[in-house]
Amino acid sequence: MEIEHFKQLVDVLSVRDSLPIRLISNSSDIRIRPNPPIVLNPNRNFECALIWFSAYNTIFNFDDSNNKFIFSHNAGINWTIITIPSGAYEIKQLNSEIQRQMTELKRFDTVNNKHYITLSVDLTRSRILIDIMHPNYQIDFNQPGITTYKRSIRI
Repeated sequence: MEIEHFKQLVDVLSVRDSLPIRLISNSSDIRIRPNPPIVLNPNRNFECALIWFSAYNTIFNFDDSNNKFIFSHNAGINWTIITIPSGAYEIKQLNSEIQRQMTELKRFDTVNNKHYITLSVDLTRSRILIDIMHPNYQIDFNQPGITTYKRSIRI
């Protein structure tokens, strides 16, 4: 009886166990159901701690609610809607995607292989610069689904 009591005392006072669990998820709702279940000694007290957490800096800034880029190549007579795929874009990647789609639509200077609309960043003033290099090109920022930034437009 004394030996059994001593074993219980040693078990309660013994070094804490560690059970590392690695979780990977594409969602912000992370749940785990270990199989088989983790069996804990009912005679002990337990604590759970998050030792390390890592997340990629991928906050989507374009989704179905704000992914339209609307432009005209003929002074507002006709308008073209470009849909940006959902994702986390920096201005450079956003510019590349818009120019890629404009190239597919043949809405660029095919002779000189130059785009009429270019997005860039002015880091000193925290602004997005939009260069429109053709007098007939326009951008419509007034439609639903348009992402608006503080912007400087250079023509």
